[in-house]
Amino acid sequence: MTDSTLPAEEALDYEIFRDIVINHLNAGRTITLATAGEEGPHARTVEYVNLDLRLGFFSWRHTRKAADLARQQNVALCLNNMQIEGVAQVQENLARGNADMMLRYRTRQPALYARFAKAEDACFVVVQPKSIKLMKVENGMMLLDVLDVAGERAYRTKLADWG
Repeated sequence: MTDSTLPAEEALDYEIFRDIVINHLNAGRTITLATAGEEGPHARTVEYVNLDLRLGFFSWRHTRKAADLARQQNVALCLNNMQIEGVAQVQENLARGNADMMLRYRTRQPALYARFAKAEDACFVVVQPKSIKLMKVENGMMLLDVLDVAGERAYRTKLADWG
């Protein structure tokens, strides 16, 4: 099969693929966050927690990260072979609306939680994913599995046939 004859997409079970993604997120501790600001794109590693598909992490209000998020809430994140595109919301009040996320953070990252939770210049960022992509190679095929969170659908795209 040549690249020009690859099928465009194949439906995947949304719930099953969603669970696979959540398992990947649960296994991680750090993720690369990319933002865009006045100085252009910028990537950095953050320590995160997740509740289902939502991700949360602490930041300092004086950082480039916080400034970028104030200007542009669309972000990209990367964890190994998983790419996430979503919308970030900076929470100035750590407790308001984040009780479950704060409990998860305190349980999974106690040292960071202790440092950030009471700091006056800290903020908490919650990312709601719009799409999540897992790239992999199976049987000589380069595949991209996509979880369209907003559209509640999952599908696979064959990117290349190396067989």
